[in-house]
Amino acid sequence: MEKGFTLIEALVVLVIVGIFAAFTVPGLRALLAQNELVYKNNALVNAIQLTKAEAIKSGNDTFICATETGLSCGVDWSTGWLIWSDGDADGLLDSPSEVIFFKQGNPALYSLSADSSSVSFDFRGRANSSLEVSINKNSCLVNEDIQKVVRVSSAGRVSTAEGFCGATSSSILERY
Repeated sequence: MEKGFTLIEALVVLVIVGIFAAFTVPGLRALLAQNELVYKNNALVNAIQLTKAEAIKSGNDTFICATETGLSCGVDWSTGWLIWSDGDADGLLDSPSEVIFFKQGNPALYSLSADSSSVSFDFRGRANSSLEVSINKNSCLVNEDIQKVVRVSSAGRVSTAEGFCGATSSSILERY
């Protein structure tokens, strides 16, 4: 008796592996997309918490704002965000030495839309205003794909919520 596999046996195994891959690859793509969304959410939450901590530590108003270049504040959170400390208390980003952190965004894949282009924290960790940033894929299907929402209350509390794309702010569930 010869050892080994016949061509038929090898083809049957390849067909079974192909069928298994056809069922698992779409689920894997969805899982990877969800993980990327969680990463974006956590990166923004961590940046906001860093801004708050830096304000308390330094005693200066500290800002986080949308930025396109990393050198000045802008309006589109999708292109990135910038954390800076206002050492001279004039409310303006005067020099690159005031910059604490810059995160480049990727607007080709994810969109971040907000109700404000910046928020600042004072030496007590209180925010000067509230902020709400929605994070979702650019190809987000309404009532099908998940979006994340990061909220900053005027008291300085940072929270995250989750809901379906296209959902109104009131229908998004508070997570933590």
